Amino acid sequence: MENAGSIGIGVILGLAIKNASAVGKVVKDFSNLEKIAAKTKLGISGLQKELNTLKLNANLRAELKAQ
Repeated sequence: MENAGSIGIGVILGLAIKNASAVGKVVKDFSNLEKIAAKTKLGISGLQKELNTLKLNANLRAELKAQ
């Protein structure tokens, strides 16, 4: 009967270790997603700056035409 308890503990530990590696992979995947999201934010920020520059240039062009 003691062997059955030891086997049960071994099975539980094995499953815990297997799940720990799965959790590690999920954490790594989320880390990669966070890096991609950060790059996307930088890309959007850069596009927003370009758009603002284009709007400013359009406003300046309109002012020059009005003169």
